[in-house]
Amino acid sequence: MAGNPSCPNKIEERNKRNEELKLKNAHLQFQQQQQKSLPSVWTEKSYEHLTSIYSPNTETINANEKDNMITIADISMKLDILMTKVDEISIKQLKTNKIVEKLHCTIYSCRQEIDQIRNFVFDTISPYLRELGDSFFIKCKTAEKDRLRTLHTSFKEKLEDHNKTIVVVAQSNTASNTTLNEVNC
Repeated sequence: MAGNPSCPNKIEERNKRNEELKLKNAHLQFQQQQQKSLPSVWTEKSYEHLTSIYSPNTETINANEKDNMITIADISMKLDILMTKVDEISIKQLKTNKIVEKLHCTIYSCRQEIDQIRNFVFDTISPYLRELGDSFFIKCKTAEKDRLRTLHTSFKEKLEDHNKTIVVVAQSNTASNTTLNEVNC
């Protein structure tokens, strides 16, 4: 770097170097101040810090304990209330389950009675009426036959249609009866 010291390039380089040195010095001074302000085992009396940390005055101990005891008491009281509510709800749930189970049993027994009545009507009474109607038509006069023939044929058709639907309903009821039987009615 020989040459004129007032050269603009040299002036610019000098200014940059000076700014960098100022920044480094400022950073070092800041670090030294932080290290001086922080207490350490070598620079401070350690027993003063230990006693202030481990032996606070009794007023702060009592205040902290009271606050902690109040919050613990509140939490335990709320937990007790919550547990009693859960117990009440579980008892109510058991009662409703028993009621629903009784209702299922009642529905199942009613369904069995209805099935028995239906089977009796369509397996016993309807064929008997059909045979009775057939024998009545044979012995009856022609004027009465014409009048009763429409009723007799409609009865036969309805009976046959109903017998077909009974088969379908019986097939669907077997699936639902097994679910009701599982309730042990």
